[in-house]
Amino acid sequence: MKFSRFVAKQRVAKNLRDLPSPTMAIVAERLKLSSVHEGISDSVKTVTTSMSLPSKGGLKNIKPGLNDRSSNVGKAASQRGVPARASVTMISSQDSLQSQALFNIKDSNKEDRERRVLVRKFKFEEPRREQIDELKVDLFKHFREDVSLRLWNSDFKRQIDGIELLQKALPSSGKEVVELLDILLRWFVLRFCESNTTCLLKVLDFLPELFDGLKDQSYMLTEAEAAIFLPCLIEKSGHNIEKVREKMGELIKQMINIYSLPKLLPYILEGLRSKNNRTRIECVDIIGYFMDHNGTEVGGLLKNLPSVAALTAERDGEIRKAALNTLATAYKNLGDDVWRYVGKLSDAQRSMLDDRFKWKAREMDKRREGRPGDARAALRRSVRENGSDVAEQSGELVSRSMAGSMMSRENFGYADAHTVPRQMAAAVTGPADWREALDIVALGLPEQSVEGMKVICHELTQAVDPESSALDDLIKEADRLVSCLSVMVPKTFNFSLSG
Repeated sequence: MKFSRFVAKQRVAKNLRDLPSPTMAIVAERLKLSSVHEGISDSVKTVTTSMSLPSKGGLKNIKPGLNDRSSNVGKAASQRGVPARASVTMISSQDSLQSQALFNIKDSNKEDRERRVLVRKFKFEEPRREQIDELKVDLFKHFREDVSLRLWNSDFKRQIDGIELLQKALPSSGKEVVELLDILLRWFVLRFCESNTTCLLKVLDFLPELFDGLKDQSYMLTEAEAAIFLPCLIEKSGHNIEKVREKMGELIKQMINIYSLPKLLPYILEGLRSKNNRTRIECVDIIGYFMDHNGTEVGGLLKNLPSVAALTAERDGEIRKAALNTLATAYKNLGDDVWRYVGKLSDAQRSMLDDRFKWKAREMDKRREGRPGDARAALRRSVRENGSDVAEQSGELVSRSMAGSMMSRENFGYADAHTVPRQMAAAVTGPADWREALDIVALGLPEQSVEGMKVICHELTQAVDPESSALDDLIKEADRLVSCLSVMVPKTFNFSLSG
């Protein structure tokens, strides 16, 4: 038994040699390793001697008694003094660390990092080993040591501590956060790909605050930042935990504040092709949300209705239900015009849609929301009867949004059209058919004219279909189209050249 204890102490003493001298002294004192003091390095002996540790013989021969009280008090004071001095040193070190800036952007070159971090646009791929290693290097280079150590810790509790430090620094570190945003987004992607729900929920609580801060600075994500973050966010939006799905869905809706809807939409459409059915359902629901809150034509939603309509043929009942609900939202806005945009459908699909549209009309009647398509009809009348007023109002808005978008990167001026009030946004982007599109083009405002031309291109695409008879109707308006183009082309070029 004594031999085994001796061997155990020898092992401990051997392992202590790798520790710093003060630490070795504390451990040796606490573990009563005087019997193997000879096995510890000379530096430990020196430190332990200075700390008044008893000698080998002293540990064996001293027996505490009434007459030894003074020596025991001295020994206890000595033992208490060691950790006290160590703790004072640690506190001093922590104070020094806390006085340093949390972010280091002195040698940061965001554009170089974005070029170096190659990611596949739109489609999500798990982070590769070399990408993770590069992230670690960037994190420790540009974030304070205590924050980096927490964020890169395998313990999720330490990761949460790191997020909380970032939260505290967020209000006062706008410039630094923007410069290092790509690093943060890459770290968030890693958390999305892990299974710890507690840390994931903490990240999902932090991200809305981060995006609100970016919105307050009128900052818009770069293409590289979007390609880093959005594919993962979209793919993981079909999480198996409902609370996580809800938070991710809200985050995607919030994204249009820092990344315009036309650019965001391709990522959502890629989600419709996900292997995860929950992800597909979430993406269909989000498209329906944007149609309901931003208008059917905004951001290219209208021309992508066939992708949604195709899902009504899926085996999964929940996917079919989500697609039918989104198409019913489109029917609410467009009325019977919706049939022109859903693409080719089977008789069974058309029957399902017809039933859902009739149900939607009844629901709107019960809620006194008018009839399907009323909003679009009102817009057409407004454009035809008050075109000049609409032009004046929307022109002011467009010029203001363009002026914002031309601000320098240093001022983070990336204003976008989604900041326009909803009712005005509908007027700005609202051509409904060929004649209405020509009315919009004729108003003479560059951005509205672009929207009008998009609809005209769509109508031409539909007209060349051999099964369509629309071409004959469009030919009647050809003279007017050429007239509009002859006026608008030089205006658009002059507008672009004027910056």
